[in-house]
Amino acid sequence: MKRVISRRPLAWLYRHYKDMTDGTQYWRDQYLLERWADSEQPVVYYKQELNGYKLLKRLGDWCWLARNTQNSEVLTIKFLGRKENEQVKRELEINTLLQEECQSHHVCTIKDSFALKHHLAQDDPRYRDVSFSVIAYPPTGTDFQMIQTSLARINSPLPLDVERRVQCIKEIVQGVTELHKLNIVHADIHPGNVALPAPPHKDIEALLKEQPVKQSVERKDGTPTPDCLPKFVFKPEDLGFGNGTCRIMDFGFSFQHKKGATYKADSFSQGAVKAIEFLTSETTAHPFKVDSWYMGQLIYYILTDGSNFMDPHPSNLPSHFRDRVAELVNGNDEFFNCLPTKYQLLFKPIILQLMHHDPIQRLSIKDVKVE
Repeated sequence: MKRVISRRPLAWLYRHYKDMTDGTQYWRDQYLLERWADSEQPVVYYKQELNGYKLLKRLGDWCWLARNTQNSEVLTIKFLGRKENEQVKRELEINTLLQEECQSHHVCTIKDSFALKHHLAQDDPRYRDVSFSVIAYPPTGTDFQMIQTSLARINSPLPLDVERRVQCIKEIVQGVTELHKLNIVHADIHPGNVALPAPPHKDIEALLKEQPVKQSVERKDGTPTPDCLPKFVFKPEDLGFGNGTCRIMDFGFSFQHKKGATYKADSFSQGAVKAIEFLTSETTAHPFKVDSWYMGQLIYYILTDGSNFMDPHPSNLPSHFRDRVAELVNGNDEFFNCLPTKYQLLFKPIILQLMHHDPIQRLSIKDVKVE
């Protein structure tokens, strides 16, 4: 009888490695070791040159600021994952479509894409056919999720005043409207996927002169770190932000809607509280209205400077949703009530219509009017 080998639990490797920290906080790399071990993401290093781009500043788990070695242009490099992965294929297809068809300044569009071979491909036949999809796009500023954390660049002009928050909402509504005009459902609208504008070029160049913080990847038992893992990692740093236009980004769940098609709940991210219709139906024929549901939560979050409209994991979503709607309708929402009256009057009906319990009656994002 063939022996069944059980898959090791998620984040199993971190137990065997020393803590990765510079004394301020634990790095997520501690819990990303599985991604490298399973060849889901490439091993790359500071100052490494990939396809004509030199990596100069790590921005996130799989994003780096890089310089084009031909024209010195600074771009963000994002590693999407294994080239043959279906979700990676779809993300690359959507990004390519936007590159060709979308002219909006409110949508993050790529300038280049390429494939990267596994770093062990030449020496180990197990990795010979492993490659990763990579995209390059103009730098963005801090996202709306990060500005609420200690990870935001220390000299950033925070908190944002209410007028700028309202302007950001206008721009993101325009960006998602442009996606919908192209029949693209974003499917993952949440604060982490909305970026403030990048800082000025001179500020970016100054940041690139700062030396990165490096941490060795070492096993607790002293045995060598396997070649499939990085030997050391670099602390991700926030780029900060400047003046300009906010953009919607990250199309890892995005898809082009096909007329008559229905979509399961897992077609959409859970970066925000899932659409309430999925409690009574396994599918939806109104994917753009799921984006509306997400947009309602996002608008509330930005307006209130980081407060969630609903608990991330409510034990009883229908009851919790009714209670939160009642608080907003009756003027008992403490965070919303901190806004100037004119913005309460403007945005209360917009949020309520975007988050109507019936997706058919829900407001389309293209019909949102922020004057």
